[in-house]
Amino acid sequence: MEAARVVVVTGSTRGLGLAAARAFLEAGDAVVLNGRSAADAPEALRALVVEADASTEAGVDALLDAARARHGRVDVVIANAGIADPTSPFHEATAAELGAVLATNLLGPLLLARALLARGVGARLVVVGSRAAATPEARSVAYAATKAGLEGMIRALAEEVRADRLAACGLRPASLRTELTRARVDPAAFAVLPEPDATARALVALTEAPAAAVHGRVFDAERLRAAPFSELVAAGPRATWPEFAPAEREWVPPASSRVSAVAPTYPDDARLRAAIAARLDRDEAEIVVGAGATELLFRVLDTLTGVGERVVVSDPSWAPFAARARMRERRVVPIPMRLGPAAARHDLDAIAAAAGRARLVYVDSPNHPTGAMLDPGGLSALLDALPPHVPLVVDEAWIEFASDAAARAVTVRDERLIVVRTFSKAHGLASLRVAYAVVGARAASLLRRAGHPYAVGGDALASAERALGDDAHLAHTIESARAARHRLVTHLEGRGARTLRSEAPFLLAEAAAVEALGLRTLSERRYFEDRFVALDVDALG
Repeated sequence: MEAARVVVVTGSTRGLGLAAARAFLEAGDAVVLNGRSAADAPEALRALVVEADASTEAGVDALLDAARARHGRVDVVIANAGIADPTSPFHEATAAELGAVLATNLLGPLLLARALLARGVGARLVVVGSRAAATPEARSVAYAATKAGLEGMIRALAEEVRADRLAACGLRPASLRTELTRARVDPAAFAVLPEPDATARALVALTEAPAAAVHGRVFDAERLRAAPFSELVAAGPRATWPEFAPAEREWVPPASSRVSAVAPTYPDDARLRAAIAARLDRDEAEIVVGAGATELLFRVLDTLTGVGERVVVSDPSWAPFAARARMRERRVVPIPMRLGPAAARHDLDAIAAAAGRARLVYVDSPNHPTGAMLDPGGLSALLDALPPHVPLVVDEAWIEFASDAAARAVTVRDERLIVVRTFSKAHGLASLRVAYAVVGARAASLLRRAGHPYAVGGDALASAERALGDDAHLAHTIESARAARHRLVTHLEGRGARTLRSEAPFLLAEAAAVEALGLRTLSERRYFEDRFVALDVDALG
């Protein structure tokens, strides 16, 4: 039976290339392996190897000619061959060493693309890139340069060549457990790296997708593997958006907030900013209004961080923030929360230690989903420990539900501090999408300019202003949530279930007991070594 396709894989005698060759064989394709020595391949596959240096013009020609001689055509070429920088510091590397990295990693794929076009075979070329193109490590200058060059090559080919002549795309894998990485990471880190098999399957998926869907694009291997349809059709890397429960019941808005004003002018948030500033004893210039806390948090992230920069987050925390950071190709550094005898807490020492190379730190207080607050003195201590260039974002979306003794970030004045609050929760205006940030005046000006003009409509602004002054409704909402939380804790602990102290309208409780009682959880995720699940305070109904 004729093979589905003829696939050539360079650098396929080991590592990801070998895993890819096996994956294509399992898919029913005829595979031509490539390496400088067939002896490097497993004995069972050595007959499939074409010995050729795919970083040279002669080697590329020999490889493609051999494949056509064996199978009559070439349908797919996986340009996987690659080497790393010498382990010595960059300034000590010789021109010959740097030239070898450039030739193997970049010149070879360029020659393959040119040869495929010259032969007019209408093949698909998939280059194996690396996250080092956006997030390089030390001692990888030449490697990172070549991987960034590969991505530029793919995008440029799409501008010059139609997909039916050569469908060119790239795959950007994370670090894998291969010989290439063994010498560059410590043994403990190497032991937990994923095997190349799953990434190899992502390569197969790229060759099976419609040519027009992949031509000129570079795909993240993890996202492609997790959600192939979303990753292939989306205009940007959106496939990692997590499933999460917002822990929001339908908070009732106060009657005083309801407006229905049709105005001929564009909305102006000046009145709301002035009202918020007066309420918090802050300067109006320090207030930024946005279309919900989500929009403000994403605006902060997109404005203050760049590709490859580190973002430190408490783990767990409000999931979309870290997801957005990953989508925007930031490096997310999760810092696990600590589990105490009665409550969870942010590990502020670990956060400060991780912030040395970071561009931004994010914590939510009350934390979602644990309900934990920053320690009363912890915020100031954390700010003192942070480098002077690192902003601290404190998400206080649930702050109204916290006790009077809880720490409130908005009371601290520091140019690096960005506090985000919303009218969606306790005020009950979720559908109107209005929130605010309290920021140092200079950063506030920057964030206002970075936002969409007129994003918050007139009704939302007027409703928020009125809700801000309706203390009776706010007090009723808060008290009802606290009463529901007390009933839930009493019910659980009366049946021997451990709960963690929470300052929010949700909490963590022991998973086994919750399951035995048949209570509905906020999500399927479990926390602290799978011992706890999250419950809304209305879990009893």
